[in-house]
Amino acid sequence: TGSVVESTAGALSPDGRFVAFRSRVDGSSTAQVVLRDLDAGANTLVSATSSGMPAGGSSTPLAVADAGSAVLFGSDATDLGAACDGCSRLYRWSPTGPSGPSVDVVSIGLDGEPTSASPTAGSMSSDGRRVAFVTAVPGTDAQAILVDVASGETELISVDRDGGPGDHDSGDVHLDDDGDTVVFASSAG
Repeated sequence: TGSVVESTAGALSPDGRFVAFRSRVDGSSTAQVVLRDLDAGANTLVSATSSGMPAGGSSTPLAVADAGSAVLFGSDATDLGAACDGCSRLYRWSPTGPSGPSVDVVSIGLDGEPTSASPTAGSMSSDGRRVAFVTAVPGTDAQAILVDVASGETELISVDRDGGPGDHDSGDVHLDDDGDTVVFASSAG
């Protein structure tokens, strides 16, 4: 990945071997996400375009799965695939895509499409299979959503007693290690 110029904001894998951090790397004017294997002493550029170049926008790490098998990060880059103009998205990096490392959008709305509003929080299960985040849902306040990355299924988590969206904003979402329990803040009544 070239030389790391400066580093801030990090996320550590549950096994303690991998750390993802925000950094300026050679050849990039924006903050990128880099994954460091602490045992091997190797760095990998996570916020990379399909051609392996640093993303054209600022990126921030949010979570690292066991054994560095996935990294959840937010980015406002417009060259990571499913970018939207004027908003950021959540992406999941994996070192083992169909033809090498992959970066896939995971801030998927209830309609199965990438959200058009910037997510405000994100969390990932320790195996990288499930992602939870908070985003504006059309016609409601900010809601907590759970995405199963393998199946592509999305589920509204911040529901009221009748199963509808919460009536006020949700935020600060966290998944437990196995991705079965979601905790989030809410000002809903």
